[in-house]
Amino acid sequence: GIRELESIRSLDSKTGARILPLDDRGEEIRIKPDAFIMVYGRGMAVYKRPTFVLEKVGDVEVWRSIVRDARSKGREAQIIYMGKAHPDDNGGKEALQRILHIAKTDPELKGTIIFIEDYDTQVAKAVIKIATVALNNPEPPLEASGTSGMKFQLAGKPSVSVLDGWTLEALKGVFSFVTPKNLLKVLTGVWQFVNKSGKVIETKETKNIPTNVEEKIDGHVAYECLD
Repeated sequence: GIRELESIRSLDSKTGARILPLDDRGEEIRIKPDAFIMVYGRGMAVYKRPTFVLEKVGDVEVWRSIVRDARSKGREAQIIYMGKAHPDDNGGKEALQRILHIAKTDPELKGTIIFIEDYDTQVAKAVIKIATVALNNPEPPLEASGTSGMKFQLAGKPSVSVLDGWTLEALKGVFSFVTPKNLLKVLTGVWQFVNKSGKVIETKETKNIPTNVEEKIDGHVAYECLD
């Protein structure tokens, strides 16, 4: 995967999937083949929460904790971001700027956060081979489908994911692992989402929530795709 990525990059001397940020010597950070590699391979949109694992939530900083745990075991950990923000999505652009800022300025995390430019199908195929696990943490229930995460499953790669979009459907298959408590909520339809304004959306209150798909298992609502 790493050699394939280098081959793609050599096709275009101007950018060619350039790796950012540069290190203190002005050189590109090298992807380490033996590292634990988490990959965010989807669009840069605010609701997809690309910076979530880098930010402090309560007393926990997810990515910092992973890096520390890997180093305590004599290993390395890297997270690879690849994705583009819509030209009119200022929030998505700001998220990318935030990622690069942390990657460049945080002493402990330097060398562990990578962004690959010119994300396309060729780059995706190469990076998927490198991935240890894929990251999917949109803000429920805003993910309509999440096809960007499906490509990792088709390659046999596990995902760390919230229950939204395609992951609810995958519970009926062989790809996902979920806690018994959350699985029971999904299968019985007793499921809650809390949006940014603090409003609770319950799947049982379907009369006030327009839906375009409703799947049932043993008579119970398993999941709903909200319009």
